[in-house]
Amino acid sequence: MPFFNREDSYKLLSDSVQLDETDMAKFIELPEYEAVLVYGVSSPTDQAPIVADILKSSAQVTEYNKVVVSIDRDYVHIVIAAGNKLLLCNSFPSKDNVTSAYFIFATMREFQINPELTIIHLYGEAPEGIEDDLSGYFQGVKVLCA
Repeated sequence: MPFFNREDSYKLLSDSVQLDETDMAKFIELPEYEAVLVYGVSSPTDQAPIVADILKSSAQVTEYNKVVVSIDRDYVHIVIAAGNKLLLCNSFPSKDNVTSAYFIFATMREFQINPELTIIHLYGEAPEGIEDDLSGYFQGVKVLCA
């Protein structure tokens, strides 16, 4: 990654989010997208965020438009890519399926991706009912195992 200097990872992250003095910046290179995920941790033993796993899984999706979503109790995590170009990797607060669907559709509309022509991939264990909720709007819904 010629544009990324690992020594600058803390500064890059602190320019975007507030870090405590004791926080550290870690990163994961994503050569399939020519990108780097930079994230903060409180301890060297802290795990990478869920979006790291979602990004790695999205690279295995064979469709050109890749929409991979993970929904947990508090957030919907969304990765959108067109071919090998990463368009979005973000997490949004969400306590229910309706709010999760809102963020999924809003981000897809932002990048002009038509759900009727897109297979959405759910990463990990999806909340009850979300597959049925989304299947009426998408070409298909597939579950990727975590």
